[in-house]
Amino acid sequence: MMVKEHLDSIREREGDAKKRIAEAGSEASRIVDQAKEEGEKLLEDTRIEGNELKRTMIASARENAQKKIGELRASNVETIDSLGKGAEGKRREVVDMIIEEFHKGL
Repeated sequence: MMVKEHLDSIREREGDAKKRIAEAGSEASRIVDQAKEEGEKLLEDTRIEGNELKRTMIASARENAQKKIGELRASNVETIDSLGKGAEGKRREVVDMIIEEFHKGL
């Protein structure tokens, strides 16, 4: 009788152990699923943040490019104006030289 009681006790503990193993497996599966969901959410959040950063950087680059283009255009206008004034001065010098030479020839 004692052996039977001992075997029954062992079987009961074995059943409890199997139940705890099954519960631990279920808990592990739940933890893995939760971690997977959290990881996927983090990846999505990172993707969204990356896209927002990309848009911000592109907008900033466009703004900087427009500013630089404006500066270059202003500089170009100044250069053309300066060249025009220089050319006008040289044109006057040439006209004066032609008139002077014409007067010398008369």
